[in-house]
Amino acid sequence: MTKNHTFQSDKVHFRKDVVVRKGPPKRLSGPEIADQLDNLVLNETGDGYIGFEEEHNWTHICGIWELPYAKALILMHNINIMHQERNFAESVVSSCLDLPDKTKDNIKA
Repeated sequence: MTKNHTFQSDKVHFRKDVVVRKGPPKRLSGPEIADQLDNLVLNETGDGYIGFEEEHNWTHICGIWELPYAKALILMHNINIMHQERNFAESVVSSCLDLPDKTKDNIKA
């Protein structure tokens, strides 16, 4: 973001009643994000993490971090195509074979 971008001073369309003075946050690497997630502590009520919106913006830990290669991913929030293909193939096979618990061919579809 440029230092004099029009959105920074736009109090109506960008951030309501706020003029943005600081730049974007630092882009974290996989190991840096993993360290932050490892150090999260639940608050007393158990519905969030201590330091939310002050030190971090984590609301939950995504299941992709359980994969052994998660720290090495360049785009951390993109789902691996291998898992997408597997899920799609399971849906097609389950629909074709009419497996009652696995089919996606139901009233919600």
